[in-house]
Amino acid sequence: MQLMLSYHVQFAAVNSRWIKSLKQLARTAYSQNYPLTGKKIQRNSRSCVQQWAEMRSTSNLAIEWVKPDIAAEQWEFSHHPDKQGFFLRYNIDWGQILSGFEDGRMATYPRSDRIDGVPVALSYSSYDDYARYLAKAKRGYRRNYSLMEESLQRLGTLTLPAPIILQCGDEALLFSGYRRLCLAWNYGMAPCVWLLSVTGGTGAE
Repeated sequence: MQLMLSYHVQFAAVNSRWIKSLKQLARTAYSQNYPLTGKKIQRNSRSCVQQWAEMRSTSNLAIEWVKPDIAAEQWEFSHHPDKQGFFLRYNIDWGQILSGFEDGRMATYPRSDRIDGVPVALSYSSYDDYARYLAKAKRGYRRNYSLMEESLQRLGTLTLPAPIILQCGDEALLFSGYRRLCLAWNYGMAPCVWLLSVTGGTGAE
């Protein structure tokens, strides 16, 4: 009985260290823009962790970004609770976004909380923010991400609408496309976004 108890205690300790190593590996790789790819793995990681990471190499994967359809993203403006403050603060209405959408441009957005030096609200670019966001997300949200990931791994390349970032003065908002953004970031890619400058209405601060 004592021998069995000792075995379970030792197993639990090893298992705890293993989980801690995985989390540390993920944080390190995520922050270096090579999450789980084997390109920048700590030399002192366990060999099985390194082998698992190398299986996620992104060298043969690619995403082609195309101009998004703003009409398909109206829910983000009308109903997303976390984005309403930005729209109210700058007095932005849906008509302004529609009328100015063609004046946007494709811009590269490596993992960061800023684009062209401008802070991007709701970008959740750090590993901890990303993990917390996924933990709170509904199952269907995570499932849709998994389907995109499976398609990328199976096909090798995907064509996706670029995420949309709205910029008003010295502040920006990730308007749509967080799952697509994370898919690219999580495979060591620098995605493209549709960057749209909006001026806001007469009541904007």
